[in-house]
Parts: sequence; C-alpha cells; structure tokens
Amino acid sequence: MVLPPDDDLATLSVTGADFDWPISLATPAEPAPGAAAQAFQHLVERHLASNG
Repeated sequence: MVLPPDDDLATLSVTGADFDWPISLATPAEPAPGAAAQAFQHLVERHLASNG
C-alpha cells in the first residue's frame, strides 16, 4: 500500500533489522486522525487480527 504524504504519519526506513517487535498505536477520538493515520491503524488492526 502506498500512502500520500500526510502530517499524521511519519515514515522511517529501516534495513537489516528484525521486525518481530511490539508496537503501540493510539489515535485520538477528537479530532479524527488524518487519512494516512487511519490507514495505518487499519493495517495494524488487520495484522493483529490475522496473527493473534
């Protein structure tokens, strides 16, 4: 998935790392997070549901 630049989502490139580590994700109820943050939240929730 490719997302357009958005102030609500930061991009960090990491190479040669083990990506099996926990993440924490919190989004505010008000104001609603931007589209990129919502898309990232959806990806995390989908990953957790399929690997839980």
